[in-house]
Amino acid sequence: MTAVTAALATLEVQVTVTEQEPSVADRITAALDKLSDDAARELGLAEPGDGQEAAPADDQAAGKAGNGAGRAGLKAALFDVDGTLVDTNYLHTVAWWEAFARAGHDVPMASIHRAIGMGSDRLLDALLPADRDREADYTIKIAHSALYQVYWPQIRALPGAADLLRACHDAGLRVVLASSADPRELDVLREALDAEEAIDAATSAGDVDSSKPAPDLVHVALDQAGTSPAQTVFVGDSVWDARACQKAGVPCIGVLSGGTSREELLSAGAVAVYGDPAELLARFPASLQEAGSPSA
Repeated sequence: MTAVTAALATLEVQVTVTEQEPSVADRITAALDKLSDDAARELGLAEPGDGQEAAPADDQAAGKAGNGAGRAGLKAALFDVDGTLVDTNYLHTVAWWEAFARAGHDVPMASIHRAIGMGSDRLLDALLPADRDREADYTIKIAHSALYQVYWPQIRALPGAADLLRACHDAGLRVVLASSADPRELDVLREALDAEEAIDAATSAGDVDSSKPAPDLVHVALDQAGTSPAQTVFVGDSVWDARACQKAGVPCIGVLSGGTSREELLSAGAVAVYGDPAELLARFPASLQEAGSPSA
């Protein structure tokens, strides 16, 4: 059984196999035809107009307001998840690469990796020809989701990630996960983090109309935190995080753990750059105090 077939089986999709075994691309297409509306909504991939409702954000637990972590008036820390807290960027890269290949598109992995952090709609526009058959985009997204699910059992938090969230929470900051993952995927990421007691709120797919580098996700996360941009810092790993934060007026601290260089993050607007969550934690709370100051 191929990896794609196994992943689609977890979605309770039955693919008919005849004596002459169909191609993987045919199976994905057939699976898409059979995928129920409920399953599509669960994946966060329901097509516009099908009645999909925005996923409700997690209940906002009562967090301790305060500025004990450093920068005067700092009350909240917003965290991107993929590549920032959880080591998933290259898994996404491989899943997108194979999904593109199955659909007949030869896209270099290096190009895919540089687009990770965008929403899937923007990612496809950035990587695929403008004159492509756009009706196939939905099938490609389904394929990526199925392929990525194969890696779920192997997903791991980055070193220091959980303890960094706990340190922020213990310092009186509201901690918000600013993710555009679908609800089921976000559950997997939170399980890998294993720091539920430190997380006050989270965003997920359906909470925004426009994905990064648009500032919508940052605005929603600010609403979840109940703070202003001046009271908040964002931690992310991609240029798309930094650009979204610039538009929202929130200082962005970059981390190198997603595979983007220090120079690219600073050029995109990051105010400081650290190696990974462990380095941020080792220099906490100074690491958050430096928000708004040039990176060393």
